[in-house]
Amino acid sequence: MQIVSAEQFVQGLLAALSLQGKKTILLDDPRLDEQFARAYDDLLDNAETLGVVPDFVIAPDPYHGDSTALRDAILAVRDLKGVALHNPKFVRVTIDVSAETARKTLSESRIPDSALERMAKKYLADVAH
Repeated sequence: MQIVSAEQFVQGLLAALSLQGKKTILLDDPRLDEQFARAYDDLLDNAETLGVVPDFVIAPDPYHGDSTALRDAILAVRDLKGVALHNPKFVRVTIDVSAETARKTLSESRIPDSALERMAKKYLADVAH
């Protein structure tokens, strides 16, 4: 079993979205955190089969609807230059990776690329543009 961080999970999902032609997510979309939480629940449900152990929790705040763990992971991926946040309110996130980099990210992920691609398509395709 390999430990997976929130950053690794989010980076893998964003790479999968990029390969599906999705290049933008909006942080103010009320569905975003819930959909990432559903992908996280899927990861938890299949963790043993996938050979991973998440060391994080993505759960939307019941009052605000956002997840601190998700927002922190997106910022960490930004620091790795995988996404760009746009001013003035840092609402639009551009998935700024080449297809080659996205494929490399998926192939090097501790989570199998097929699982990340499936989760991205199933849970995030409707909240990414």
